[in-house]
Amino acid sequence: MKKALLSILLATAFATPAIFAQQGSGNPPDPSRFVARRVQHLTTLLDLTPGQAQTATNAFTTAATANAPLGKQLRAAHQTLESDIQGGSGNVQTDSTTISNLEAQVRANDAAAEKTFFASLTTDQQTKYKSLGHGGGGGFGRGGFGGPGPGGPH
Repeated sequence: MKKALLSILLATAFATPAIFAQQGSGNPPDPSRFVARRVQHLTTLLDLTPGQAQTATNAFTTAATANAPLGKQLRAAHQTLESDIQGGSGNVQTDSTTISNLEAQVRANDAAAEKTFFASLTTDQQTKYKSLGHGGGGGFGRGGFGGPGPGGPH
């Protein structure tokens, strides 16, 4: 029961960016607030030391900062693809490749942050973190902050 509850809480924390992305405000959530909330949640789940919490904050903030302009570019690329699908003069293959490259950059940034965070954990914390469904991929949801943009992936 406890493991299921922890999994649900962690899934909720990682779903937050996607929820905000669907609000359509055009502005992604404040990365520093999201990072602080995530680190607080991880501290509760994994009993992080202050040093580990600082490492997590630094790593996740670095990824969020690097991903912020990529999120805007992803939204624009999705809009271009949608326009080209609906009869625009652009090439949908090129549009799709652009989106894939941007998503790969976001994934790499998130993975680097996860790797840094994971390396700061004790063996017991790593085991617990992996048991909660972690240990790979990014931590900020599909598309990073702001999500994949209007219309979503096609």
